Amino acid sequence: MYHPIQFKTTTLPIKYSTGRSPLRRGFFLISLALTCFVLPPPAQAQLPNLNSESQPISTIQTTSTALQGTGSHRLRRRRPRRRNTLLTGLYAYYKLNEASGARALDAGLGARNLIQCNGCGTIGSVPGIFNTARSFPGTAEFLRNTSTSDFSPGSNHFFVSFWAKAGSLGQREMEMVSKFTSQFGNREWIVFLDLSTSKAVFFASSDGTAVTSVSSSIPFANTTTWYFIVAGWDGTNVKISINGGPYVTASFPGPIFRGTAMFSIGSENGSLPWIGQIDEMAIWIGRNDLTISDVQQLYNNGAGLPFNSFN
Repeated sequence: MYHPIQFKTTTLPIKYSTGRSPLRRGFFLISLALTCFVLPPPAQAQLPNLNSESQPISTIQTTSTALQGTGSHRLRRRRPRRRNTLLTGLYAYYKLNEASGARALDAGLGARNLIQCNGCGTIGSVPGIFNTARSFPGTAEFLRNTSTSDFSPGSNHFFVSFWAKAGSLGQREMEMVSKFTSQFGNREWIVFLDLSTSKAVFFASSDGTAVTSVSSSIPFANTTTWYFIVAGWDGTNVKISINGGPYVTASFPGPIFRGTAMFSIGSENGSLPWIGQIDEMAIWIGRNDLTISDVQQLYNNGAGLPFNSFN
């Protein structure tokens, strides 16, 4: 490309000795004039304009390849995915994907399968958080474990989590999951919906009679919304969280009483049945704690965490 020669003009005071010859003075003046010329910069390679939408993709890829050759690809190395610890202390897990009226299968390692109570009506199947959920019509239908010793944590720390959607808000209370009877001397733990406040409540007893309770921070507002409930005992406090929020706690030194009530989903051992849906229930026994960070992973901004993501 042709570059015109540019000139800069300047006035410089020139000092020279009068003793120098005219010829030497002439050479000096010519040299000074030549230094005032500004030559154009040398031609440079054209770099790709990465801000241009019309820039060819191949040019950008070539630049990226060149960067990789210098070792800059280290900056793009992904951090390893943070692993959760939700399998630690997992006692049972119920996806509740079974067909209407079927038993509930334990997807965890314990194989603590549940059966529907004899002589009860049908427990339905409806769309849930993942795949399907179990639907309880509220006429004494519930799922139970026939063992009276399972699901009794005793002095071991205990947590339960599940999704629930109420089908009615008009009764006194409805039991969602329990190892509990109303009979004094046989109470262990229970999670239910107190319809005087529309809040989820967790009871735990150390003697089979007196209970320590905590209620969720927010109520069930309607019969169309799924709520995520976590309740348990960490060795010091009973606690409950709803929708990934902070725990509400109450002091409870424990241990949790060991009674003979059967573990059941959808009732209090056959009474005060749940009307609504329940999905994705997990039970931990012997786990140190289920932290709010763990709870928020399970809640996952309302989307839930599938069981195959536990690791």
